[in-house]
Amino acid sequence: METIEKELIKLKIIKQPSSIITVSNLMDIISEYARISDPSGLEVALSKLISKDKYSTSLPTESEISIKEILSIDNIMITANTLINWEDAVYFAFAPLLKKKIVTKHYVDQIICSTKKYGSYMVIGNEVMLAHAKPTDGVKKVGMSLLVLKKPVSIYDQLTDQEKIVSVIIGLAPVNAVKHVQALSQLVELLQKPNWLKKIKTSSNPETIYENLL
Repeated sequence: METIEKELIKLKIIKQPSSIITVSNLMDIISEYARISDPSGLEVALSKLISKDKYSTSLPTESEISIKEILSIDNIMITANTLINWEDAVYFAFAPLLKKKIVTKHYVDQIICSTKKYGSYMVIGNEVMLAHAKPTDGVKKVGMSLLVLKKPVSIYDQLTDQEKIVSVIIGLAPVNAVKHVQALSQLVELLQKPNWLKKIKTSSNPETIYENLL
């Protein structure tokens, strides 16, 4: 981690060593200077790098959380609302996490602001949006939500002058690089399976989606 920080200082991206560097900090810095084609893959790689650097021995399994532990059935929603726009869809996706006080409204506001400022880089392909901001923007504890939009929404990217279609929004609430890395790794593996995504998009109830998580 010290090596990464030194390089960031050398490139004048950060001014001085910080006491805490998180995956979200690095993702935000990278997205400011380059378009990320695979945000989820990059986040997993950075998470593994940070956790490997911080701990010389293997992390205890208790410190990691699986996807089923943080994505409960009541955090999964399906909507067929035809009047919803992408901003409302993001808020809707985070509704369970807001209700449980896992994240604050400011956290969701920052996701909206980042998307408007930097473009639709959180849309990773296959009409899936991995919605997240920095943990310091209002994450109280680790969490995840999932929203399936039967009527997809579009996000206009003013940087590319294109629209991206979104039919699945996964709300991420990471607290640090270690806690959520296992769940994120599992999620990335699932998203790489076309059949899994098809099942999710065509599911009629949250229970079916939950059963298909692993």
